[in-house]
Amino acid sequence: MKEVISLIGQKTERTVPDFDPGPFVQNIKNLEVTLPVKAVQLEPFLTTSGGHHVKFRICNTGNRPAHLVEAEVMIPKIVLAPNFHAQALPPVRDRMYGTVDGQDAIGYRYKAITGHNPTPIEPLPALFTPSMTPRVLEAISIPLRDLHELTDYSCRIRYKLCSPDFPSEDQYVLLKDLPHE
Repeated sequence: MKEVISLIGQKTERTVPDFDPGPFVQNIKNLEVTLPVKAVQLEPFLTTSGGHHVKFRICNTGNRPAHLVEAEVMIPKIVLAPNFHAQALPPVRDRMYGTVDGQDAIGYRYKAITGHNPTPIEPLPALFTPSMTPRVLEAISIPLRDLHELTDYSCRIRYKLCSPDFPSEDQYVLLKDLPHE
C-alpha cells in the first residue's frame, strides 16, 4: 500500500507524508466481510475406504445462504469399477451418459427436491447456509478401478453445481490431481 501511495505521489509530483496502511487495510477487510457473497463449492476427492471412489463434498464458502438446484458429475468409463452400474433413483438422482474429453463417460445428476422423497437417498440440500458444515454427497460417490491397475489415470472428470445464486459452469480436474482422503 505504501508503494502505491508513493508511486501516486511521484507521478503527481507531490510529497506524500508517511502513511500507515494497517488501519486502511483493516477497514477494507471489515467492509469486504459485510458484502453479501453467495458461493458454494463442489469439491471432488479420492477415497480408498471400501475400495477406490471419487466422492464430492459441498461447502458454503460465502457469507449468505445459497439455493441449490442440482449437481452433475461425469467420469470416463475407462476408470470406473468394472461392476459399477449407475442407478437412477428419480426424482433425486438421474443417470447420465456423455463424454469427457472425447471419452465415453457415465455420471449422475443429483437434485434438490422439496416435499416427499420416495428414495432411500438424501437429496441435495435446496438451501445451503454458511453455518452448515461441509457435507460429503454419498449419493454421487462413484467407484473406480483399483488405482494400481490403471495404466493412465490422467483423464479428467467433469462436475458442476447448479444454482440460481451464482454462475454454473463445468469444472474439470485430472483424476490424478484429486486429493486423497
